[in-house]
Amino acid sequence: MTTEASAASTAGTAPAEEPPAAPAAAVQAPAAPEESRGGAGVSAHNTRITTIGGPEVSNDGWRMDFHGFVSAPLRFGMGRRADPQVGQARTTFHAPIIPDDQYLGWQHTAHAKRSWAELYLGYGNDVAKAVVALQAWNFSDVSYGNPNAQLGVGQAFVSITPKLRRSPVQLRVKIGGHDNRYGMAGKHDQGAYETYIFGRTRYLGESIGVDIPFRDFRFTVDHGFGGTPLDPNIFNSARFTLTAHHHVGMAWKDKVDLGLHHIVAFAQSEAHDESLDPDLPDGNVQIFGPDLRLDFGRGGYWYLGYSYANLKTARVVGPSVEVLHSFGGGYYDLGLIGNYFDYRRDAEGYLIRDSEGTGSIQTIMFQTNHSLHEIIAGEDGFWGEGWDVKLALYGMMNFVNSDVDATNGVRKMKFGADLMAEVLPYMGIGAKFDQVMPNNQVRQQTWSVLSPRLEFRTDWIAHETITIQYSRYIYAERDCGAVADPLQCVQPPSASIQGEGYGALGSAEDSYRGAPLAPPDENVFAIMASIYW
Repeated sequence: MTTEASAASTAGTAPAEEPPAAPAAAVQAPAAPEESRGGAGVSAHNTRITTIGGPEVSNDGWRMDFHGFVSAPLRFGMGRRADPQVGQARTTFHAPIIPDDQYLGWQHTAHAKRSWAELYLGYGNDVAKAVVALQAWNFSDVSYGNPNAQLGVGQAFVSITPKLRRSPVQLRVKIGGHDNRYGMAGKHDQGAYETYIFGRTRYLGESIGVDIPFRDFRFTVDHGFGGTPLDPNIFNSARFTLTAHHHVGMAWKDKVDLGLHHIVAFAQSEAHDESLDPDLPDGNVQIFGPDLRLDFGRGGYWYLGYSYANLKTARVVGPSVEVLHSFGGGYYDLGLIGNYFDYRRDAEGYLIRDSEGTGSIQTIMFQTNHSLHEIIAGEDGFWGEGWDVKLALYGMMNFVNSDVDATNGVRKMKFGADLMAEVLPYMGIGAKFDQVMPNNQVRQQTWSVLSPRLEFRTDWIAHETITIQYSRYIYAERDCGAVADPLQCVQPPSASIQGEGYGALGSAEDSYRGAPLAPPDENVFAIMASIYW
């Protein structure tokens, strides 16, 4: 689900939207039938999110359906005062101050997920269907009123899946405000890092796809075109952006799925009144590459993808594509430029815009999932109803070619493992580990996190999960105040979460506070509940 809040301030950062996607933890059941993996008008090739658009409506005529996902975590970090005053305890508790807290930041790991809710209301039949999505990532009654977090009607579209007489070919059409997802590492979800190496398109427009079955094969062709209006804030350089995308795929027996992808987002709008950067040139972001999925039962599930993102003066390219933890090219500091090209911060702590947004990012992403019970019983002998030990291995590496000397040639890499033992129908014991290396040239920025957890549910296969988790963060250099160069330590995300996120700055002029004055947390606790329907 992709998609947290960054500081909305006069220095140019803005609220980040959580993407409308159910995280990996939302799906516990084994592989669902093809028609339940997306919604009406969504192919299995371009999505494996179970909650998008709802299931196919029945043949009984027009009817309503209701689909959704909720994740509601309590998260808190534990710190320590160096010099407590009268009436102050030495131990402190606060919202987590951690480097992976920003969904739209390269360091995101999904260890400490924030709240997210999405409700999909549908009306239609087996040919035509309307869908409206309500989405939010901050629950105002139990938190605080942040209008940027209440996304309201995040999507609204109509899907058409006409029946072709005497032909197994399936045509899929979506018109309106919707998304399409390409390059997800998970079998049924976004994958361990909850991102897309080709992109999640976000626009008002059209998407057309064709599924062509032939014996044991299925061929798919997808195309889409749309536009994303600009955010009028004067500190946002991105302008009105158009997006086109094209995809072809071939699947064999639901065991092999090969795809080729191309997405281009471009902006060539006039400068706007009161714009702070009226002379920026037109820009574009092009992303293309292949990915491969293998699902071999006892042999496990495997994903491997490669993408090449080429940026040309991309600061004006808006958030019409969410790719590699980023919104477009230069959408505030949440785009590819902020996450991969810019690196320095000014005296107030905000990113200095060194890059014009010209360069490239090559990415390799992999994930593999294995089930011990399935290895023993075979693909047709186990459907999740019983004990199991599950292992996931995953990783992502980025090669950056930038117009900024300090980030040109940088290699970013993160990898991890997730082990879960489901020992009882109502309980599982697991642990997850990630190593994060944002810059191979500055080893002091490296950090890792280990999160043991207990999971509770009502049966072996359930829609809901209750999680109790402890996370231990380990930093190569934790305290930036102890080093002369502010780059020689763990770094906050390119755009921090307003009021509480690591690196968030306060503003007396705008009447809000920044993050607690403390180094990033080593100890973080969470009690989380999630359910999908």
